[in-house]
Amino acid sequence: EGAAREYEMTLSFLTDDMMMQLFGKYADEANSEKLPAHLNLSACYLKLQRHNEAIDQACRALGVEPKNPKAFYRRGRAKQALGQDDGAKKDLLRALEFSPQGDD
Repeated sequence: EGAAREYEMTLSFLTDDMMMQLFGKYADEANSEKLPAHLNLSACYLKLQRHNEAIDQACRALGVEPKNPKAFYRRGRAKQALGQDDGAKKDLLRALEFSPQGDD
């Protein structure tokens, strides 16, 4: 839970309002922090069995990088845990499509 709080804090500084005020290299740097924070928070929520929140963070990661295999994988695992088998299968197949080696 401590790690989840750290990522939550990081993301609290990277709000949409703040991001809209950034340009050029500053926006790029902020986005480079935002993606791993969403991915790591999704992983934390999976371990904590907070599956809906894991899905939300994976979706936010996909908003930053639409073909991110880790985001699809984590969202798929969370959906699987919630019994959303069709959605889980689609996400897990997308993860495999974008990361044929199966890296998580």
